[in-house]
Amino acid sequence: MKTARFVLKIVGASLMLAGCVCLIIGFWDKLIGAFSPDGE
Repeated sequence: MKTARFVLKIVGASLMLAGCVCLIIGFWDKLIGAFSPDGE
C-alpha cells in the first residue's frame, strides 16, 4: 500500500505541475499580447 500511495502522490504532483504550466502558458500569451504593441 505504501508504494500505491507513493505513486498516487507522484501522479497528483505531476498533474498539478502540468496544470500550473498550462495556466502560466495561457497567462503568458495574454501578457505578451498586452505588452507587445504589434499585437502578436
